[in-house]
Amino acid sequence: SGKMNLASVMLEGPTGATVQLDFAGLNPVLFPGQVIAVEGKNPTGRKLHVERFWEGVTAKVTEQPTTDDVSMIVAVGPYTDKGLDFAPL
Repeated sequence: SGKMNLASVMLEGPTGATVQLDFAGLNPVLFPGQVIAVEGKNPTGRKLHVERFWEGVTAKVTEQPTTDDVSMIVAVGPYTDKGLDFAPL
């Protein structure tokens, strides 16, 4: 809790596990709840060293589903089965 700063920005996975984002050398202007995309490396599993980031990332839905039987899976790599350390499979 407290005021947001670049040292408090975390990435949360689907299981609730988190990893800190390290923006060293970058100067992004971020706010709570903002959606961004990042590219970087996570050699230790504790910090994702951000090399590039994009603001204003949106996912647009162009049509409303007409049935309740719609399911969607979206996946983006790299893929791992070892948690947020992103060790190779």
